[in-house]
Amino acid sequence: MRKHSCSRLIAIRTLGRQRMPHFCPSELARQRRLPHLSRRRQGNCPRQRCLRTAAVLGPNRLLVSGMDLFAGLDDIDWAGLSHAYGPATEVPVLLRGLVHPDPAVREQALDSMYGGVHHQGDVYPCTLATIPFLLRIAERPDMSGRPEVVRLLASIGQAESTPELTGRYREANQVIAAAWPLWEQLLKDRDPRVREAATELLPVCTGHRRQAIARLTGRLTDEGDAGVRQAIIRTIGRLARAEPEATAVRDWIAGVATSEPDPRLRLVALAEATSLSGAPVVEVDDAVELLAAVYRSGTPAAAPAGFQTKTLIGALRELQEQGYNGRRSPEADDLVRNLSASFADRVSDRLRLLTGLLRSPDWECQLDALYPASNLICGWRGDYRELIAVIGERIGDGHPRTRSRAV
Repeated sequence: MRKHSCSRLIAIRTLGRQRMPHFCPSELARQRRLPHLSRRRQGNCPRQRCLRTAAVLGPNRLLVSGMDLFAGLDDIDWAGLSHAYGPATEVPVLLRGLVHPDPAVREQALDSMYGGVHHQGDVYPCTLATIPFLLRIAERPDMSGRPEVVRLLASIGQAESTPELTGRYREANQVIAAAWPLWEQLLKDRDPRVREAATELLPVCTGHRRQAIARLTGRLTDEGDAGVRQAIIRTIGRLARAEPEATAVRDWIAGVATSEPDPRLRLVALAEATSLSGAPVVEVDDAVELLAAVYRSGTPAAAPAGFQTKTLIGALRELQEQGYNGRRSPEADDLVRNLSASFADRVSDRLRLLTGLLRSPDWECQLDALYPASNLICGWRGDYRELIAVIGERIGDGHPRTRSRAV
């Protein structure tokens, strides 16, 4: 059984076009850091939530160009298939809910898909049966919920090393990877959220790894959306790490890190190039200057969704919205985390980076350095006296949000 406790985070990544890799839903719920997510508060178990969602969605059908998108769906013996909590009788309604015009309904359906049909990254018999319908949704233009569906497919087919997959996991990967022409097509979709999701799915297609790298390097110049451009660099880095020889790709990414005018893209490329080679492309002080430029200019933040759902995905989305409230550069948080992590065991470089950020007069800069500093102290041996002293200073004189995080 493959465990992937953060699989629902794939769904979060298209909500507001922001990434939240540092939140782990299962850990948050276990530690009661999100007490409103407890089963007692929700009133029932995940199986019952799936059934409740099905009741809310109802038996609606969606017709696209005169053709039933879900033709054959009701011919499957879903009661004879299982998911994490028993018979998969509610799956047809959940699949229809994924493309419902109401975003709250879509979020409920998506949460139930991750919570039962693809629970903790597992692939059940019913999971395999949903793939053809998910692929139909992905290929239909202007369909509501397509980015989330593409990311769901990416999670179902996820494979870092295909030979290690067996049984249903291997079958799921093969079916999704066989849709390679569709993923190539979606790289040029009109919706930038779909382009971003399709870009991040490409590592599933392990047999097309070099072809994917070539497609993405060619797409960067023509791509006008900042979020998609960052996804291209991250995905190229992930693909290259699976290759036995990645020097040429690393050099290409290093070129982006030193020549692109957008400091955010340069920082993404810097993190990927550093993780590929173990050696930074630019000096740490230069990286701090790039981050300072991001904080000065600010980063975009999506408006709150404007609805609530009693789901784990919904709770995480609201938590994200609260964290972004009052911030000028919310996207910088992810940039700092990834850059610090890319230095891996180069503790001295990470210390210089994080100490420099913590000494910045910008409270957002200080705030974003605190979690990576905690990860560094807990994960690697080193002399942290100076770093801890600076954190102590932020407790005494920092912004209210900085002080609470530093403690």
